[in-house]
Amino acid sequence: MACDLLLPSEIHRTPPMTFFVLFAAVTLSFLLWSAAFTGIAARVSSMWLRCVLAVLAVVVPACALFPWLVTCFELAFRAKLHVNWFGPMLTVFISSLVGGLCILRGGLTSPDTDAAPLRAQRWPVISLFLAFLLSKLVVIGILFTLDSRASARIDAMKRESADLMASVLIPEVSDLSNAAPFYKAAYQIIDADSEIGTVFDKLETIDPTAASVEDTLARHHQTLLLVQDGAKQDVYREVRDWTRPSFDLLLPELQSLRSLSKLVYLSARNKAAKDDIAGALDDVWMLYRIRQHAASEPFLVSGLVGAAIDRFALNAFTEVLPHAEENDLSLLQRVECRELITMTPSFKRHLFAEEALGIMTYANFCTGSFAMSDLDTDFENRLTYSYSYPLIYRVFLFDRDYELYRSTMHSYQQLLVISEPYDNVIRQTKAIEEKLTQSKTGILAGLLTPSLSGVFKAGVRSNALHKAAAVALATTLYRIRTGDIPATLTDLLSDELPVIPLDPYTQDAPMRLTVLDDTLVIYSVGPDGKDNGGPPAVESDRTEKNDDVGLWLHFKK
Repeated sequence: MACDLLLPSEIHRTPPMTFFVLFAAVTLSFLLWSAAFTGIAARVSSMWLRCVLAVLAVVVPACALFPWLVTCFELAFRAKLHVNWFGPMLTVFISSLVGGLCILRGGLTSPDTDAAPLRAQRWPVISLFLAFLLSKLVVIGILFTLDSRASARIDAMKRESADLMASVLIPEVSDLSNAAPFYKAAYQIIDADSEIGTVFDKLETIDPTAASVEDTLARHHQTLLLVQDGAKQDVYREVRDWTRPSFDLLLPELQSLRSLSKLVYLSARNKAAKDDIAGALDDVWMLYRIRQHAASEPFLVSGLVGAAIDRFALNAFTEVLPHAEENDLSLLQRVECRELITMTPSFKRHLFAEEALGIMTYANFCTGSFAMSDLDTDFENRLTYSYSYPLIYRVFLFDRDYELYRSTMHSYQQLLVISEPYDNVIRQTKAIEEKLTQSKTGILAGLLTPSLSGVFKAGVRSNALHKAAAVALATTLYRIRTGDIPATLTDLLSDELPVIPLDPYTQDAPMRLTVLDDTLVIYSVGPDGKDNGGPPAVESDRTEKNDDVGLWLHFKK
C-alpha cells in the first residue's frame, strides 16, 4: 500500500485573499504617502525644499520596502524556498516606486500652461495623510491579526507537545524503584577504570576466559551487583522537564548504559564458557532489561541505543545455548527466554516523542526563544536583513512549513505500523525524504525531520535477529531432545517452533539455516535480498560484500 501524506486536521492555512488585501493595502499606503508629499511639495515656493519633499515622496517607500524585498529575494534564490513571497513583494515594490514616480510627475506639472498652478496644489493633503494613516492601520491590523493567530497557535502547539510527550512517558517513581540511580552508581565505577577500554575494544573476539577478562570481572563484581539491582526495577526514568522537550536536553546516560551492557555481555560470555548456564542466562536477562530501560526513554536515539543493547543480549544468548544440556531444560523454558526472543524493539513511541520535540521547536522558533543559528547557522548568514525574518516567518512561511513537518512525521508513523517487504518500506521512506527535500516550503521541516530510513533498517534487522534467536532456541531444544543437529528448518517444527519464521527482508521466504562443521548459522538474506551463506563471522575481516543478518551457534567440540 502506498503511504500518502496525512495532513494534520488542526492545520489551517491563511486564506489567499487575506494576503491579497495585505499587499494591496501596503501598496495603497505608500501611494498615498507619495501623493501627500507631492501635495506638500507643490505648495512650497523654495525649489530646494520642493526637491527634498519630492525625493521623500518616492525614496521613503522604497527604503521601507527594500529590506523586506531583499529578505524575500534571499529566501527565493539563496535558500531556494518554493514559498518565498518574492513575487508579491517585488510587485508591491515596483508598484510603489513606479506609482510614486507617476504621482510625483503628474502632481508637479501644470494642467495647461507653465503659469497655471501645479495639479498637486489642489490635492487635499490632510485627507491624503489621513487616508495614508488609515491604510497603514489596515496593514498593521492585518499583520497583527495574522501574528496573533500564529501566537495563539503557538500556545496550542506547546500544550500539544507537552500532552504528546506525556502520552509516551513512563510514570514517575521514587529513587528506590527507579533503575537510574543504580545504573549511575555502576557507571561511575566503570568510568574511573582506565583499563577497561582495552577489554571492551575486543569485546566479541576476546577469549572470555582470558586473564584480562577474569581480572576485569573480578574488579567489577560490585559494579555488576549494582547493574543487577537496577535491572530488577520496573522503571527507568531520568530527571528532566519532559513538558518542554528541546534540543537542550542532553542524554549522557545512554553512553553509560552501553558501557554497562558491554560489561554484562562480557560476564555472560565468561559464564557460558564455564558452563554456568543459570548465571549466563541471568546476565542475558539483565541485558534485556537494560535494553528495555534504555528504550523506555522517549527520544529516538534512546530507542536506537536500546536496539544496539538488544543485539548484545541476543549474541550472548546464542553463546549460552551450545553449552546447555538436558538438566538445563527448565532454564531454557523460563518465561524470560520466551520474552527475550519475542519482544522485538519498537520505535513507535519514539517517533511520537520526536514529533513532540519538533512541535515545541516550531513554537520556540516562532517566539524567538530558539534561533536559526541553533539549527543551521549558515542559513541565518544568508539573510542580509535577518532582523526582519522572525515576523516574515510567522506570518508568511509558518503555515506551509509546519504543515509539511506534521504531514511528514505522520507519514513515517503510518509507515512504521504497516507490514510490507523491506524493499517497499525503504522505497517509501526515500520517497518521503525526497518529497521533503524537494518541497522547499520552509526551513525547519527539513532540519527537524530526521532521515528515518535508518530507523526502519534497524527495526527490520532486529526482527530478523529475533527470528534467528527463536530458531536457535528451537535448535537447542531439538539437540537436547534428539542428540542431533537439525539439517533443515523443517526438522524443528514442533511445539517449540510451530511455524517456520519468514525472512522479514522478503516476507515470502523462510529464514535460512546452514550447518558448517561444528557451527550452525541461522540467518536472513539481509537488505540486498541475496543469500550469501550467512553473516560474516565475528572473527572475519568483513571485507566481502555480505549483508546477511543472523546468529551463529558454535557447538562444543
